[in-house]
Amino acid sequence: MGILNNIQILSIESHCEVAALRDSSTRVNIITLYRSPRCDFLIFLDVLEQILKVLNNSRAIVCGDFNVRRYVVNIYMIYDPALSDYAAQEISVSIRGSTDASVSRFCRPITMAGKNTFFSIVGSLDWAYIEREDWDIHVKFETFVKNIGDAFRIAFPEKLFKAKDNSNFIKGWYNNNLKYW
Repeated sequence: MGILNNIQILSIESHCEVAALRDSSTRVNIITLYRSPRCDFLIFLDVLEQILKVLNNSRAIVCGDFNVRRYVVNIYMIYDPALSDYAAQEISVSIRGSTDASVSRFCRPITMAGKNTFFSIVGSLDWAYIEREDWDIHVKFETFVKNIGDAFRIAFPEKLFKAKDNSNFIKGWYNNNLKYW
């Protein structure tokens, strides 16, 4: 990683702070911006324009807190520029030359034996605390969540799974619509 001084010098203290790195192995520029909510919006746009001119025809990831809520709403609804405080950005970066092609992931498999263990643990819990008048409702709820969580973690322990690629972890019932709920 190397610092991109030609972009970092565009920072204007208390208006628009910029940090920039270049990953030499992937040749990707990573730029983060912070715009103060009190900053003149035109100054921010000028700095952003200068950054984009420097990044022209290069691979880059630009992210940060732009604090542009009241400015973007009108544009966002019509043009969807994907620049806002509330529009998530997803970027894929392909990395070449990786020696390990396998993907590892921790999962909690839901098995019949695990279900039986879970039901047994939950069935043997002492639920008398629910009717205790000297306990606050929040304490009762926290106790409930802790008990169920503990039972779940015991019944369905994490296991490490390895696959050749990430596609082996994708289940048929999972689709892009679920990402937004």
